[in-house]
Amino acid sequence: IDTVETQVSTDLQNSSSETLENEQHLELIHELSVVQEELNALKIFGEMLSNKEIEISNHQKVIADKELEVRQSQSLIRSLENSSSVYEARINSLEKDLSDKRQEIKANQDELLRLRQGSGQKEKEIDILKKDVADKDTNNDENQTLIATLQKKCHHNEIEIANLRHRLELKKEVKIDENEFLKNLALSLLEEDSKSAEIIDNLTIGLSSPVEIGKAVENILKIKLGVSGSLFDFIKDCEEQGLLDSEMIDLAHLIRKLRNYEAHQIMKNTQARRARALVSLFSATLLLPQLDRI
Repeated sequence: IDTVETQVSTDLQNSSSETLENEQHLELIHELSVVQEELNALKIFGEMLSNKEIEISNHQKVIADKELEVRQSQSLIRSLENSSSVYEARINSLEKDLSDKRQEIKANQDELLRLRQGSGQKEKEIDILKKDVADKDTNNDENQTLIATLQKKCHHNEIEIANLRHRLELKKEVKIDENEFLKNLALSLLEEDSKSAEIIDNLTIGLSSPVEIGKAVENILKIKLGVSGSLFDFIKDCEEQGLLDSEMIDLAHLIRKLRNYEAHQIMKNTQARRARALVSLFSATLLLPQLDRI
């Protein structure tokens, strides 16, 4: 453009008197103006292309973030599925233990019945022996020997009956509380005299256990973190600050969800509520020691 302008200026100076050449120079100047406008348009188009490239880059970044979020969600789902399998195995084991205890109770009841029948038979034998002793001539040495023998047998039988009655009384006093059994089983998984064991020991084990356990976890995190909010907020803070690993975060959310199910009575089926109570209790035995280390 500078070259053309110089050419035009030179031509104008050399032929200022010639009209035809002036018109040509005017046409050249017009062409220069058109070229300049096209250059300006190209610059604007270049800026538009640059903005589009930035916009495309931003879209690619959003897509990458979404893909990362999808992978994280898939990982969490796999982790929850694994945890669910573990909890189902534990529940099956606990149900087997409870079934064994029920069978043991049935066996004890059968033994109690047998002992009662044996006691009645022994008492009949004692009555027969006493009658035999009364019928014998006490003045006869042989009878006296027999009496002594019978008395020894009576004494032995009376001791045996007393023992049988004592065992019967003990059997009557034996009662298995399933909730107490579950609490003791949970305590056996924790260190004695630990803070976690104290929390479990103070719980009332039953269908409403998920609510009590969720409240206990929420109170602990509220004190540990020194902030206010919901249990969901506390779990999120622990995850962001790296205070708990991914497995413990999943357990905390599981306890939170089970608490919500029970609190809002989403499912009123007794068996389902009992299963949730078991999962909450034994999830707490894993989570509470980790909370104590925060």
